[in-house]
Amino acid sequence: MAGLKFTVNVEKLNSRVAKLMRAQPRLAEKALRDCSQKMLSGAKDRAPKDEGTLESSLRADVVKNAKSMAARVYVPVNAAASKYARKMHEGHYRLGANSEAKQMAVPVTVGRKFLERAITEQKKELIETMEFVLKKGLKNDAD
Repeated sequence: MAGLKFTVNVEKLNSRVAKLMRAQPRLAEKALRDCSQKMLSGAKDRAPKDEGTLESSLRADVVKNAKSMAARVYVPVNAAASKYARKMHEGHYRLGANSEAKQMAVPVTVGRKFLERAITEQKKELIETMEFVLKKGLKNDAD
C-alpha cells in the first residue's frame, strides 16, 4: 500500500498534550506506541474479511524523524494482502459472507476506509490514551 498511510498528528492534539510530548520524547514514543496498537486493533475490527489475510497483514508502529513522531497503521508492500488492500480500503464493493458475519460480531462498521476510520472514529480514545500515558509517566518520574 505504498503511498497510503494514516498518522496521528501530534500538532493537532490539545496544545497542552502536544507540549508535554515535545518535552518528554520517551513518554511521547510510549504514548504513540500505545495509540498505534489501539489503531491497529480498530483497523482489524473494521477491515473486511474473506480469508483473514487483510487483518493479519496489518501492522502498526511509531515513525520518528528529527522533528516529529507519528503512530501509523499500514499494510506492508510485501504482506500477503498488499495486492488488494488498497482496493478494500478505497474501493466500493458489497461485503461478502465472511465480512457480513464479522459485521454482526463487532460494534463498528466493517468495510471501506477501515484504516482511516480506525483513527477518526477513535480520536477521543486516542487522545485519552496519550494523556493517560503522559500523566502516568510524569507522575512516576516525579516519585
